[in-house]
Order: sequence, then C-alpha cells, then structure tokens
Amino acid sequence: ILCRLQQLQEPLTDLWSSIRLRSVMWWTTWALAMNPVHGLMLIYWQSLVRAKNFTSDHNGSMMAVMYFIASILTLVSGRSKPLFSCPSVVVIGSTLVSGLLLCRIVAESQQGPLFAWLLAYLCIFEVATAVATFQVGYEVTRAAEASSANGTFGRTPRCARLTLLFSTTVTLAGVTEVGIQVLFQSLRSVVFRIEGLGIILTVLALVLMLARGFEATLKPKSLYQLPLLIHESVGTAE
Repeated sequence: ILCRLQQLQEPLTDLWSSIRLRSVMWWTTWALAMNPVHGLMLIYWQSLVRAKNFTSDHNGSMMAVMYFIASILTLVSGRSKPLFSCPSVVVIGSTLVSGLLLCRIVAESQQGPLFAWLLAYLCIFEVATAVATFQVGYEVTRAAEASSANGTFGRTPRCARLTLLFSTTVTLAGVTEVGIQVLFQSLRSVVFRIEGLGIILTVLALVLMLARGFEATLKPKSLYQLPLLIHESVGTAE
C-alpha cells in the first residue's frame, strides 16, 4: 500500500510543481475560463442565429471558413516571438478581447457582421490555444530538465508529466463548463447566456490585470520559477 501511495504521490507532486511555474499558472487560469466558454459558444451560437431570425443559412460553410482562417493564423503565429515572450499580456489581452467580442456578437443585428465578430473570437481562441500549449510544454520540460541537472527537486517537477497536466486542465475545465450551465439554467434566452459569458470573461480579465499589477510589486521572480526562454537563434514555436 505504501508503495502504491508513493507511486501516486510522485506524479501529483510533479503536477503541483508544474502548475506553480509562472507561465503554467497564467495559462491554466486562462484555460479554466476560456475553454468552458468556447465549448458553450459552440452550442449557443447557432441558436443565437435562429433567435435573430436570419433567413439565409450559411452556418456550415461559415464554420468551415472560420476554422480554415483560424488555422492559418495559428500557423503564422508560430513565427511571432512577442506572443511567446510575455504570457500574462497574452492571457489578459485575449480574455478581455474575447469577452468584449461576445458582447458585440449579441448586439449585432446583421448576419454578415455577426459572423465576422464570431470569426475574430474563434481566431483569438485558436491562436491563444496554440501559444498556451507550446509555452506550457516548453516551460515544464525546461523546468524538469533543470531539476534533473541541478538536483533541485520539490519546487520544480522531477518529470515533465504533460499528459497528466493537460488532462487535469481539461477535466477541471469540463467541471467549470458544467457549473456555468447549471448557473445559466434560469436564463431562458440564448442572448442573455452569451452576454453572460462575455461579462464573465471581461470581469476575469480585469481581475487578472489587478493580479498582474500585484505580481509586479512583489519581490523578483524566484529562481525556482523558470521563465519561458525563446532561443535567440530560432525565436519561433516549432
């Protein structure tokens, strides 16, 4: 039994140590908010189109175009070094803009502009997801390598357990999505639900701004919190 508990304790310790890394903490917070909202938007947006009584039906083709453009922007963003060098700015910016876009989508009365705002929201989510995946994987791997090389275990992960980290994040995001659905049960109108999602993201972005300001006033970063470093010779996400 003790052996099994020890086998369970090691991955959980690595998981906690990984989450405590600065970039991982920022992006985990982002994922716990943005992933549930995105999942709900995939459910709500077609109901919103019907609620606005648009006569033409181009939902399938528009979704195909939106995902195609989002994939192109995601590929191009891999060459953008600023996106990978300051996680807090990307997290706060993408969350705030996404919240405002959702509110704008609800207020739109014409089909073309509505799909344009929806495209902008989808592109932001897809690009930020790619950046998050790269940054989290890179930082956890670097921290684990540094722990093995220096023998500094405890506050940094012994092993880069990325599967466990991503699985835990997805599970918690799913729980959050269910919680939001339960909270929105009293809202019959899909317009109010999407507007509520936009307000949640906007308020969260403001809270994260305060957290970033508080972080800036604290002592310099701990040596155990390894910042994301981009190789000067490459400067891109491969």
